[in-house]
Amino acid sequence: MQERREGSRTGAARRAGVRTRVDRDEVFLELTRSICPVCEVVIDPELNAREGRVVLRKRCEEHGS
Repeated sequence: MQERREGSRTGAARRAGVRTRVDRDEVFLELTRSICPVCEVVIDPELNAREGRVVLRKRCEEHGS
């Protein structure tokens, strides 16, 4: 019996011999909570994976920090 992963388009594409296009060098992992260093307002940054490292991308709409 073969194990099947639900929602795994990448696995299906690989089995079909289809090449997938990579248009970003980062992979989204999850949303988290952080604080703007200037105004101390709570913001919702992203945790992304890039080159084997986890990167926190955050931006305050008012300060750009």
